[in-house]
Amino acid sequence: MFKKFYTTQMSGSAKMLQKRFTEIRRRRGRAARLAAVVMSAVMAVSMLAATAAMAAIGKDGLEYWDKDEIYLTGGMSFDINISGLYVPEYLKNDIAGDDGNIHCEVKNYDYRYTDGVINSQGTLSLSGGRGTLTMAMQNATYSNATGLDAESETYKYLADLSQHTGAEKLTDLSYAVTDTTADGICGKLGCDSSEQAHWVTLFFAINDNRCTNVIFSFAGEYALTSELKYVDIGMEMDCPAVNNVEMSGEMEDIITDLNKMPYYSAKFFSTYEQNFYKNLSVEGFSVGIIGTNENEITVRSDITYPGIDYVWVKVYDDENGTLMSQSISSTAILHLSVGEHYIKGKTYRVELAYMSKGKIVYRWMGYAKVE
Repeated sequence: MFKKFYTTQMSGSAKMLQKRFTEIRRRRGRAARLAAVVMSAVMAVSMLAATAAMAAIGKDGLEYWDKDEIYLTGGMSFDINISGLYVPEYLKNDIAGDDGNIHCEVKNYDYRYTDGVINSQGTLSLSGGRGTLTMAMQNATYSNATGLDAESETYKYLADLSQHTGAEKLTDLSYAVTDTTADGICGKLGCDSSEQAHWVTLFFAINDNRCTNVIFSFAGEYALTSELKYVDIGMEMDCPAVNNVEMSGEMEDIITDLNKMPYYSAKFFSTYEQNFYKNLSVEGFSVGIIGTNENEITVRSDITYPGIDYVWVKVYDDENGTLMSQSISSTAILHLSVGEHYIKGKTYRVELAYMSKGKIVYRWMGYAKVE
């Protein structure tokens, strides 16, 4: 499929990449990772134009957000060189210098709106001798596609990626610059706009729950043919070698599982809150886990606070993968079941958001060990 294909070079080889991840996890415990995320959040607030403000506690004991909050949760950096490669012309004309070098920076963010809901967003900045372009993360993914025709170009493309990298599975993050990517949240994160849309897709080859290769791809780069059809010409382009990869914060963890990727949005707790948030004691809300088994987690939800429209429920496994995200009626007892059985001995995180008129009125987090 590719004219040229290159695998990641990180500290020398993919094997050393695996070893490096193992050593990082051995050296840094949960507390150290949390400290890094909190520090990143503080740095993000200081660097961004948007003002972040922690929730204010009202006289009624409830949380209120009067300003948007932005938190940097992690990212990665790496280098590519496009000399002599078949790649989009904008990289040659507007970004890379005569040496063909481009430095790439990925940043992942939690962005909380004043309704209390957090959406994930991210950026990819490409910097070279001629300039810098910052692209916005997109929700569309290739490796999460289901029901693909085995004869389709996309299926063949993904199969080729898997074959070249020896990946057990692929995950990906896609980025684009369009005529609107400098608007809204993306504009606050420094994204650019362009009359001509361009796409970059980063594929991650996952083996034994570790990233062993990073592939810089132009999948999604479309051209309009003389028959007025859009064709993904990016899948025919060369993939530049990815060198000098460095990951920070939650990056090396989230890319191993599609259920943990940043584009799975609408969270109630930011990344750093998940480790130390203390549920508020508020009149009108009595919530707690009262039972667990392999079929369901049972939650007491004794709510007398007026005006609750529904409860938004999320259940995460012990690897922070999303098992359930569903809106249900606010009843005295919540029976939380997932598609598969809960595993005996495992601990699951339950998050509840009580919604009224489109806003989170009260949020709650608890852990349930299945006995």
